[in-house]
Amino acid sequence: MVDQTSWMERYSRQILLPEIGGIGQKKLAKCSVGLVGANSMGLPFFLFGVGAGIGRWGVIDTSKSRAKEMDQQAKLRNPEINVKLFSPQKLKENVASWVNQWSIVVDLSNDSTIQLQLSSACQLTGIPFFSACCHGSTGLLFQAPCPFCLLTAPPQPTLSKKKSDLATMVPGLIGTVLAQKIVKFLLEPGVRLSPGLTSFCAEDSTFTNLTPYMNKSCPTCNIVNN
Repeated sequence: MVDQTSWMERYSRQILLPEIGGIGQKKLAKCSVGLVGANSMGLPFFLFGVGAGIGRWGVIDTSKSRAKEMDQQAKLRNPEINVKLFSPQKLKENVASWVNQWSIVVDLSNDSTIQLQLSSACQLTGIPFFSACCHGSTGLLFQAPCPFCLLTAPPQPTLSKKKSDLATMVPGLIGTVLAQKIVKFLLEPGVRLSPGLTSFCAEDSTFTNLTPYMNKSCPTCNIVNN
């Protein structure tokens, strides 16, 4: 049983925020995130989410050591949080069953094949899906993307792949921004996640919100939007 005094002390600053409060903080504790990717994007995202009080996590990564590091970090920062580590094999066995365990699913693997696999499963199960990737000094954040339309879309934003000292900062920034977006989403009752695409360019420190391409003849989009 969680000690009420220590709980109030841990989250006192968030509880004072009108957009969170005590009710919102307790709601976050009941939420869960399925996370794929314990990399330089995944770690800051995870730590901010744990710090915010999201109560349950399922983490998948090809590196067991990175996934274990996340679990250890969670225990040190917030022992009230429950973290369960899964092998990548779990996605191959039954991806739909795995995504259906969580309030939302987040893909930070930087792997288009995994993104397609998770996005398709989330479309079928109705689980909100977020994804992000980095290419050089450019970062992209997706929410509820159609796995088919995104891959057959008109030209995407130009991705800067040139070498830059700023490129090393992009994954951490993208993970942090995504954590904020997801906490906000989890606190909004009954809000339907609409497709969204945000591009970040480190060279000029700008964010650009874009409307994902929606193919009107796509059977998946028609199911979701009707």
